[in-house]
Amino acid sequence: MYYCFGDSITEGIPGVSYVKYLGKEFLNYGKGGDTTLGLYNRLKNFLNSQTVENIIIEIGTNDILLPFLYNYSPEWQKTVKKIIASGRIPSKNIEEFEKNYKNLLELLVGKNVLIINIPCIGENLNNELNKKVDEYNKIIHKLCKDYSFKLVDFNSWQKSQLKTNSNKYFISKKPFKMVLDSIFVRSSKISNIVSKKRNLVTTIDGVHLNDNSARKLAELIKEKISSK
Repeated sequence: MYYCFGDSITEGIPGVSYVKYLGKEFLNYGKGGDTTLGLYNRLKNFLNSQTVENIIIEIGTNDILLPFLYNYSPEWQKTVKKIIASGRIPSKNIEEFEKNYKNLLELLVGKNVLIINIPCIGENLNNELNKKVDEYNKIIHKLCKDYSFKLVDFNSWQKSQLKTNSNKYFISKKPFKMVLDSIFVRSSKISNIVSKKRNLVTTIDGVHLNDNSARKLAELIKEKISSK
């Protein structure tokens, strides 16, 4: 049995979860808005109560995204404050992110672990968020080598699909619109329709995966699991 821990990209709300394409032996423990520190605390409690061997980790997006959304609009500022108050606290800077991510991996020493790097944030690869994603992913790649954990480089696959896309569509400044996406954009078919309507390629809103991407990520995970 594999336990898949992560944020909304794993949970699949909004958008589509890659976990649904992995099979019944993969359990979804994604939590929307979760951060590296939030997952550390959640996973620590989980491992204290259960013995598990196979774990998939997808985390880090909200360490970058939440601080951005805090300054994005007054409505998002209120929402982000509630998320932080619940314990899903983003890293203050890249140094703290490295510390938090390392602490997370320390919990998993001795287990069969597969790490998914941080996906693109926005489909314009030249934006400031994606530049930050690249820097944070360098840390994840280094830590995976240090701990000998397998890495799924989903971010690079996304970039291969987005080379010619300069689409500016991104998460609405009104959180309520994401709530609507969470309600209505959850099926495979609808996710791809919404993605196409917004002129997006791999996501439904610049962050959350459409069905095509969810399938591809599941494929990459299966390939990595079967590799030696």
